[in-house]
Amino acid sequence: MKKLSVILFIWCLPIFLMAQWVTDNNYGFKINVPSNWSKETAMDGADKTHSFSDPTENVYIQKRAFKADGISADDISQVFESQYIPTANRAAFEAYTLNNTPGKFAGYTMHINGLDVGIGAFYAVKNGYGYVVWSMIETKHYNQYSGQGDAVLNTFTTFAAASKAKAI
Repeated sequence: MKKLSVILFIWCLPIFLMAQWVTDNNYGFKINVPSNWSKETAMDGADKTHSFSDPTENVYIQKRAFKADGISADDISQVFESQYIPTANRAAFEAYTLNNTPGKFAGYTMHINGLDVGIGAFYAVKNGYGYVVWSMIETKHYNQYSGQGDAVLNTFTTFAAASKAKAI
């Protein structure tokens, strides 16, 4: 197991050396994304989204953030599942803490646009904001690309927002 960890670290090291922090002070988060990945930011209703894709387009990651008063990670997962991945099959759902942010992790399988994909999602509420950080990888490429996706997802970190974002 230790040998595998060292191999994965060495394999992912170039990804981190060419990475850039994407920081959003209004929504209180940052995530480290390789500089050669595509990056898009948009508003989707009241959600601010940051979408990232590796150069091969085999790894897709999105972070959604929004004002979240009086809701839980479980509530967020229910809305995300019903609105964004309604045909997905949930394979895992458990409590998970990512960089001192408690939340829930869920794993899904889904058939979309003729492809079988695996989806991993982290749901959290912290400092008055809700977050969904999720990745999608075609299942036939999962073993090849999941390490890259995990390396990015595992850098997601929350902090107290500099100013309060306004719901749209």
